[in-house]
Amino acid sequence: MRAPTRQELADYAEQFASQIAEQTGEELNFGPSSLATLDAVIGKWLDLASVYAGQSGQEDAGLAVFTAPMAAYLGEIFVRNLHGVWETNPPPDVPIGTHIVLAGKLRVNVFKKARDVLAGLERPTLSPYYSTIANLVRDSHLDVPGPGEDDSETAIPGGAKGHTV
Repeated sequence: MRAPTRQELADYAEQFASQIAEQTGEELNFGPSSLATLDAVIGKWLDLASVYAGQSGQEDAGLAVFTAPMAAYLGEIFVRNLHGVWETNPPPDVPIGTHIVLAGKLRVNVFKKARDVLAGLERPTLSPYYSTIANLVRDSHLDVPGPGEDDSETAIPGGAKGHTV
């Protein structure tokens, strides 16, 4: 199975945002504040899924199908607002699959976060998750370019090692 391209992930995120708008009337604009809206939507889904899963005797709430689209949306927020870079084919020494790299050093496993939230292992906390990582990047003085600045040096060349969150 081939890894998705960066453009495919961006397209997937756009489709997810459109589907959320169609299904719920909530607009997701790829800004960090839209994560609070997404947290509320997912919270409602999890509440409904727990009721229906309990009635049918199923453990799976049926939300796993949204893992990749939600991860793509979350990842695109890091890409668009913190100049993150999708790493779709990590080198063999990197223990996670497709993920976001911030400031050339910090790896963010958005797929694990999405999977854990949708499986009910964590509460929907995408907004504070983003804020915590954004603060970590700022407080660590990692070199994240501001809006309009050249970010060509922020990608990990050749998949250099960094920290994973």
